[in-house]
Amino acid sequence: MLNGKNILYIALILPGLLFAEENRVKITSFGPMTKSGVFAWNLMGKSQSPIARIELKSRILQASIKPDVKEDGSFVHFLEERPDQEFYWVYSPGNTSFDLRLNIEFEDGSTESQELSLSFGEKSKTLLAAQTPMFRNPVPDEPRKLPYLARNGKSWKIMKCSFMNAATFICEYVPQSDSIYEPGQLYRYMLTRARPGIDLTKIPDRMKASLENQDCQEIKMSVLESDESGILFEWSHAGCSNPQVRPTHEISRMIIKDFGVKTFGFAQYDRQITAEERQRIIDIIESED
Repeated sequence: MLNGKNILYIALILPGLLFAEENRVKITSFGPMTKSGVFAWNLMGKSQSPIARIELKSRILQASIKPDVKEDGSFVHFLEERPDQEFYWVYSPGNTSFDLRLNIEFEDGSTESQELSLSFGEKSKTLLAAQTPMFRNPVPDEPRKLPYLARNGKSWKIMKCSFMNAATFICEYVPQSDSIYEPGQLYRYMLTRARPGIDLTKIPDRMKASLENQDCQEIKMSVLESDESGILFEWSHAGCSNPQVRPTHEISRMIIKDFGVKTFGFAQYDRQITAEERQRIIDIIESED
C-alpha cells in the first residue's frame, strides 16, 4: 500500500499465484487507487517480451490496455476515467473479492492467459475513501465520481445512488459505522433538472406543509440564508404519525445551476444536532458548489 499526499493505492496480490514459472508476464500488483483524488486502477508487473495488448476481464472490470514496458521489462499502467459502476462497486460496504482474467498478446503474435483471485476488505476501503474528495458533474445525465467522502472526521459509505425520477439523481451516504437500514446520520447530494427562474424561497414552506400533512410533531423551520443564487435552511420534527418516520434534524442548502438545482443536506436522526456540530455542518455545505 502506497499512501502519499496525493496517492493512495491498495495492492491486491496473491504471490503464490502470480509467479508461475511458465508465465512470461509476472503481475506484481493490481488494485484500486486514488491519484490526485481521482479514482483509478493500477496494474504493475514485468514482462519477458514486448506486449502488444492486455485484456482485463472480471464481473465488474473490463479494459484493453497497452502498457509501456521499460528496458528492464517492468511496467506500471494506470486505468483512469473509469465507469461509475466500478467506482460504486469498489466503495460498496463489506469485503470485496473477484477473479480477474488477463489475456495477453505479445508483439510477436503469441499469447498468454492468467487468472488472478483477489480480495480486499472494509478497512482498506475506508482508507481509500478518506483520500477521495467530493467530485461533481454539472448535469444529472452523467453523475460521475459523486461524493464518497470523509466529513466531520468520519468515513462515509454509499447508501444509495440512483435516479429518483427522470429529473432527479440522488446519492445518500451514511457513516461507515452505521447500518444502511437505520443510520444515525445521513449526507445527501442531489441534482435536479428545473425550469429557469425557479423560486427556492418557496421550498421551506412546502416542506413544512408536507410535514404537517404527515402529522409530524414539534415542526421547526428556519431560513438561515437566502439570495437569488440559493437558500440555506434548517428544519426538524419530533416524529410523525408513521412510526417509520424518525425524529429528524436537517440542514440543507440548495443552489441554482444552469441545469436546475443542486442540493446538499445533512440529517441527524433521533436527536438534535448540537451547536458545535451545527456550525461544522453549515461550514461544510456552504463550501460546496
